[in-house]
Amino acid sequence: EKVCLNETTFPSGITVPTDVRVNWVPFATNRYEKLWGDDAVKFNPQRWMDGTHDDYMYSSFNAGPRLCLGKNMAMLEGKIALLTLFANFKFSMREGFVPKMKPSATWQLDS
Repeated sequence: EKVCLNETTFPSGITVPTDVRVNWVPFATNRYEKLWGDDAVKFNPQRWMDGTHDDYMYSSFNAGPRLCLGKNMAMLEGKIALLTLFANFKFSMREGFVPKMKPSATWQLDS
């Protein structure tokens, strides 16, 4: 729950008066098709690869000065899970797959 400190008008035209309490539900926001597209409910990590999304769009960890203290821990746990998979399983490219690299400062697959 947040409290609006100053009257605010959103791009949609909705105005929130001063001192009004505002609630949002990340579960619903993170599945909002107008924001994420028709595949909003699908697991699609590619949506984060274009560099146009920021912490304010995906609010599960909040953003700005009130960023969730557990965000870095959650990201570290994700990396540990991946490393555990790589250490315990053998991964290989699908037969016939030819990777195409996208020019950038870091190596990225274009396919």
